[in-house]
Amino acid sequence: MVLMESLARRSILNLNKYVQGTTFEQVKKQYNLDNITKLSSNENPHGPSERAFKAIEEHSKNVSVYPDGSYQDLKERLSKLNNLDVNNIVLGNGSDELIKLLLAAFLNPGEKVITADITFSVYKHACTMMDGEIVKVPLKNFTHDLNGILDAITPNTKMIFICNPNNPTGTIVTHEQVQSFLDKLPSEVIVVFDEAYCEYVSSPNFPNTLEFIRQGYPVVSLRTFSKLYGLAGLRVGYGFAPKEVVDIIEKVRVPFNVNLIGYKAALASLDDTFHTKFSIKENNNGKVYLKNELEKLGLEVEPTEANFLLINVKGDDLKVTEELIKRGVIVRSGSHLGIKGYIRVTIGRREDNERLVEALSKINFQF
Repeated sequence: MVLMESLARRSILNLNKYVQGTTFEQVKKQYNLDNITKLSSNENPHGPSERAFKAIEEHSKNVSVYPDGSYQDLKERLSKLNNLDVNNIVLGNGSDELIKLLLAAFLNPGEKVITADITFSVYKHACTMMDGEIVKVPLKNFTHDLNGILDAITPNTKMIFICNPNNPTGTIVTHEQVQSFLDKLPSEVIVVFDEAYCEYVSSPNFPNTLEFIRQGYPVVSLRTFSKLYGLAGLRVGYGFAPKEVVDIIEKVRVPFNVNLIGYKAALASLDDTFHTKFSIKENNNGKVYLKNELEKLGLEVEPTEANFLLINVKGDDLKVTEELIKRGVIVRSGSHLGIKGYIRVTIGRREDNERLVEALSKINFQF
């Protein structure tokens, strides 16, 4: 009998399956808990807007029919809100799919993709799938080292991924830094800014990547409805890019890649500015509360521009994560994110944050 591995593409044989964070179901089954607080996946703890729920209910009766595969209504709304032509917009089944589509469209075997050493893992996974070579540049002070990235570019470099704010560190590179970086960049290298958490940023120095696209730089901005808009389970992502880039991506995008319910819920979400403003305000309040309370416990909290915190537990992060889960609080261990000694925690509702602080206060960190 033929071994299936002998038939598989060589480039994927050493890939590991994506390991998601601990789920409600796993904790409930393992520890017999019903009251569980999940702060591990950077979702909006306030959920979707009421307008999104109404759209979901309204369009659920039409799921036997394919959606408009051009998603014209959503593209036109995004175009108006962001002052870019509809031809500069591409939609994906989450921004994860757009990462894969970019590499499927542009990366040839053996070409290089540059990322940070500690960042979103899908860049490496998708690059390896396409038989590319990943080049990792170490972060500096938990932030992308743009000069280090420039130094790593070779004639074989095709694409650069910059997660901004960076997951899992929450740090940003600034507009001025990015402008200088782009001005030194070879014109044949595409820079992808993964801005999944951009709506949470309060810094006035955050890059205006859409302006760089308008100016003709080879820049892509990826965004999502999974975070601020609370639609993670419906998988809707979108990207802004030069028309020439979008046209090539469309060659590899499968038909109807965004489902009907996700499409309509995303469209409705854009009109509910009350919900988004409320979510951002609550996130900012929770950020301040958690930083103050966790520092009282002797823990170090890294500065963040996102909806999560990176916390130095000064010890075994896997053990701390396990102890928190036993107390019904799910967080993400740094060891699974490439940064031992830390945990990543989503900023939750007030009651979620209080429960986290209480659980941490009961843990003996001398492991």
